[in-house]
Amino acid sequence: MTLGSVQTPDNATLESYGKNLVDWYSSYLISIQEHLKRISGTVVCDAFFSKATFIKPLCENGFHVISRFRNDAVLFYPTLENRTGKRGRPKLYDGKIDFENLDITRCTEYKVNKGKLYGLKNLAKAACKKMGIKYSISSCKSVIHNAYMLERFICVSGIEPNTQLIDKLFKELILFTAKAA
Repeated sequence: MTLGSVQTPDNATLESYGKNLVDWYSSYLISIQEHLKRISGTVVCDAFFSKATFIKPLCENGFHVISRFRNDAVLFYPTLENRTGKRGRPKLYDGKIDFENLDITRCTEYKVNKGKLYGLKNLAKAACKKMGIKYSISSCKSVIHNAYMLERFICVSGIEPNTQLIDKLFKELILFTAKAA
């Protein structure tokens, strides 16, 4: 759905405003926030926009931003230590996240239907690597949509599926569009 379109200014025009391209996009979205928030308060964007100069102004104006990180992003686990009360800045981070060897003990576990869902900031990247699909907003959206549709078909049919029998087929169907992309 297209809400509107605006010509992106050239570099000379951006420099005259004292902005770069990312700043211009965030200020444009903020300028039309009244129209946008009637539809949704969530902005989904590519890795190009995963910068503080884009995300911070949007969050300060009541938007939620969903983006994938750039490939060179380095992430850290939040610390599990309690504040000591001693002088100085408290420890915020507790080690670099290795997506090949993710520490599940640091994740929040949720029971979902007959399975488990683990929550941790940027856990989606690790899940995509494990499933063997390219990490992008589009592939994550496809997997989630396919899983929802299959779950919906099963619920509406009223048949209790034999999970051992359909497990392999279920995974193939969920990952069908994500691997094709």
